Parts: sequence; structure tokens; C-alpha cells
Amino acid sequence: VDLPKLRPDQITFNTLLKCCENAKDITSAMKVLEKMQDLYDTGALKDGPDRISYNAVLSTHLQSGDPNNLRKAEALLYQIPQPDVSMYAAVLNKYAENAMAHEAEELVQQMHDLHEVGKLKRGPNLSAYESVLRALAHSKEWDAPERARKILDNMVELGSDGNPGLKPNVTHYNQVLATYRQEGMLRESLELLLQMYDLHEKGDLTDGPDMASFACVMEMLAQRGGEDAPKRAEILLKKMLHLFASGSKNVQPDAEIRKSFLQCFEKNGKLSEGT
Repeated sequence: VDLPKLRPDQITFNTLLKCCENAKDITSAMKVLEKMQDLYDTGALKDGPDRISYNAVLSTHLQSGDPNNLRKAEALLYQIPQPDVSMYAAVLNKYAENAMAHEAEELVQQMHDLHEVGKLKRGPNLSAYESVLRALAHSKEWDAPERARKILDNMVELGSDGNPGLKPNVTHYNQVLATYRQEGMLRESLELLLQMYDLHEKGDLTDGPDMASFACVMEMLAQRGGEDAPKRAEILLKKMLHLFASGSKNVQPDAEIRKSFLQCFEKNGKLSEGT
């Protein structure tokens, strides 16, 4: 074997990057990627970093859960010659898990802008928006409900304006309900739930409202519903039973729903009326 003629190739570097990923070694991963790029730029490496290379480095950053490393992962996206939506989705998902709402919102806007100028093949999809709403629901920021509702309304507008693939589904609505619950916004939660019900009845929201939708609002009613909580709880329960009887099998009242329902009556001294 002529050892001096042996040279690392793309596969060699990608194997090293995979080892860095498995070891969660961000520093080494970046050094390997930079060396790979330098050798390619000088002609010493036939094939430079590819999708496998960048995915390995991205994954190494995303595994840490450190907000600074997540931001570095986003910065890496802008160095990739032809990033795809799945790479952005991976970063968005971590932003959501770590309640980094502002970063998630800005990244989705970047996706939209890059798509508009032809630098990203596809713009934000339903999954991307769901990640942003999830980040807002976990963030507990005082203006999260307003920002979440704005995103939801924008999706509705986009879905009605020739982009049916961006029409929000029950998951998006439920994330907005979750932001309302964080801030104790009962009135807004009731209004949104009833809006979801009306959309379903008109065929515009086929997958909801579901059990999670009703459970979120019923729980809020039980906690802070006031004197009219029993009446509102009865209305919600009737709507659940109507949906279930109409074929929506994911809204059959369970033990938790019944518990919240009875609490609405118990707190108003009307437990016998709820049983």
C-alpha cells in the first residue's frame, strides 16, 4: 500500500462528523467541518461538505439544549449552500422545546423571506407554524397570547388566499388555547373554542375541536369560571356530546372532563345539579 497517496475523502470526514455527533462534541464537529471546507476550497478535497455533513453538525448543536448552541445551529443554516425545510424544522422544534419564542418567530420569518427571493425551495409549512405556536405556549411571556393569535389569524388568511396547505388545523388552535390558559384568559378561550366548533360545523375544521380543546377550556372554567361557570360548562358538554354523536370519536367526555364539569357546579354550591 502506498501510504503517502492515501487521502481523506468526503466519506472519511462525514464519518468523523458522525463520531462528533455521537459524542455531542460541538467544538470538534465545527473544526472538522471547517477543515473539510478549507480542503475543498483549495482543491485538496474532491467533494466538500454535503447534506450529511451539515446535518451531523446541526444535530450536534441541537442535542445540547443550550440556548446559545441552538442559536449557533440557526447561524449554521445560513452557511449551508442549499438548506432544506427539514433542517429549519429541526431548529424550530428545539426552539419550541426550549420556549424560545422570539427566535422561533424570527426563523419562520427568515424562511418566508428566503423563499420569496428563491433561496429556499419551500417556505414555512404547517409544522413550522406549529413549532412557533408551541414555543409561545411554553414561553409564558405576557404578550404570547396576542402574538399566537396573530399567527393563527395570518394562517387563516393565507389558507383562504390560495394557500390551502397553510390552513390551520386543530393542533394550531389548541396551541393558541394553551397560551390563553397560561395567562388565565378564560373569555378569549371560550370564544376561540366556540369559533372552532362553528368552523367544524361548517366543514372548515374537520379535525376539531377535540378532547384537548374542550379539556383546556373546561379546566379553566372549573378554576376561575365564576357564577356562570355551571351554565357555560353545560353548554360545552352538550357541544361535546353533539360532536361525538355526529361521528367525532375524539371528543367523548372522559373522567377529567367530568371532573372539571362537576367542579364548576361544586364551587357554586350546585353540585347536585351537575350530577
